[in-house]
Amino acid sequence: MELSELLEHDLGYGQVDDLDTAPPLSLLTMLSQRSGIELDRLRCMSFAGWVPWLLDSLDDQIPDALETYAFQLSVLLPRLRRKTRSITSWRTW
Repeated sequence: MELSELLEHDLGYGQVDDLDTAPPLSLLTMLSQRSGIELDRLRCMSFAGWVPWLLDSLDDQIPDALETYAFQLSVLLPRLRRKTRSITSWRTW
């Protein structure tokens, strides 16, 4: 049985592509009820759960999001010594 079949048959959700980035609240609620794991803890297991603490946004069209994501906790190169690049399309992790 494929993952998509399991999700659709058992949980009523067949979209596998957005589980890492934006799992639907209804799916997380159902998983929380069945597993006993708190909803907030389940949400933190996806990229969406780390916005805005680690990532400003999951939207790759925001110009400064990559710069912030890559260098907000940088200790190796100060801002004045690092090269800046313009990257138009990127995806977190």
